[in-house]
Amino acid sequence: MKLKDCRAYVAFLLVTFISYWPFWDWNAWATAGFAGTLLVAAVVNRHQSWWTGHPWRLHAVSFGMTVLFWLFDMASYAYPASETGLVIGCGYLVLLAAHGYDNLLAYRRRRLRDLVYDTQHDVLTHAFSRTKFNADLGRWLPLRVSGQAPAIHLVMVDLDHFKSVNDTYGHLAGDTVLQQFTALWQNYLETVAFPCDFYRTGGEEFSLIVAGGAKSHQVEEVVAAFMSQLRQYEFDSDGQTIVIAMSAGITSVRCNDKTIDDVIARADAQLYAAKRAGRDRLHSDG
Repeated sequence: MKLKDCRAYVAFLLVTFISYWPFWDWNAWATAGFAGTLLVAAVVNRHQSWWTGHPWRLHAVSFGMTVLFWLFDMASYAYPASETGLVIGCGYLVLLAAHGYDNLLAYRRRRLRDLVYDTQHDVLTHAFSRTKFNADLGRWLPLRVSGQAPAIHLVMVDLDHFKSVNDTYGHLAGDTVLQQFTALWQNYLETVAFPCDFYRTGGEEFSLIVAGGAKSHQVEEVVAAFMSQLRQYEFDSDGQTIVIAMSAGITSVRCNDKTIDDVIARADAQLYAAKRAGRDRLHSDG
């Protein structure tokens, strides 16, 4: 494995150098030879990405390092050439096996990272997933109820008349709108002063958890400002311009909430109150 910290690697080489010293009987040539071997190892470590990036380079460098080390060892301790040849072959195979194992570990790390990402993100929009939404709200709820966290707000968002987008322009256009809508929210939330997480919790339904102690009127201002931007935004799908609005319902986590369903039900009620009032608006119980 490559050591990226230069000082740590130098320290490692120094300790290695000192640890082998008693076996050389203070032989100057052995000292110089081993120092040269470690210097080559330092160069190989520094450029590891180059020689591991192509099979023939990997084999050439691995075999070359094996031959260099064990020839030095043979010269220092006067081992027979036949034994040294066998050790070189075995050492070469060990290096290849170590490289293969390192690749296996890297592959497992990538797969684990991908699995975690897939669990926490919606496949289509790359917003956070419903699974992560439930986990995050479930984590915030007891903290807020016990007074360990400042105000937490839940915003539920639904795209108005989204079915007509699918019916008029097709489901692929609808998918494009969902993706662009998510990107619009994510870019907007980077400018917001409070920590916010954006989730896709249904087909055209999204949720926003606002933490950091924001007041109800501040959350309303955040959502209202986004809605104002959305009214001016034109979604594009294969050259077709699509304009869409959204409705939102806002509530806060309360001290008497028992489960996340209590919070979700209130936000959902405010969302549908906004829709009944004519859509393209927000309602809050704050």
